[in-house]
Amino acid sequence: MTDAALLREKNYSHNVVYEFDRSKQIRTFILESSHRALIFVCEDNLGSEEALLDLSVLEKLLESSPVTYNPGGVVDALSLVAKGNIERVILDESVFDRDVVYLQTVGRNAAIEIRPDDLRKILADLGFDSESDKPKLITYDFGYA
Repeated sequence: MTDAALLREKNYSHNVVYEFDRSKQIRTFILESSHRALIFVCEDNLGSEEALLDLSVLEKLLESSPVTYNPGGVVDALSLVAKGNIERVILDESVFDRDVVYLQTVGRNAAIEIRPDDLRKILADLGFDSESDKPKLITYDFGYA
């Protein structure tokens, strides 16, 4: 299942677009640790892989060691969450400072345009709620780390 299909099924407003502001794209990475995690980071906060993925910071955040990650990122990340392949989600808080964001999806240069509040709601629908014991939506602002 693609993210677009998942969003359609759950009735969330979104568009599949081919021309978009790449600075508003959200990149997603898998973090392998004792708790498999998915991290959503705004493109303009990436800078370099070293700046983004300071492993010592992530090990503290995830309370595990060692942490490894897939540097190529992943597409259709919401679908991975829906399938139960992810135990934790780490979300760059600056996502919520934007009017729209773009998620990577399958297809040549395509992205899913979604409002940040809808992204938060779909994650909560999938079981990631900051109030629950587990799984948990962890917010961490990489823009200021």
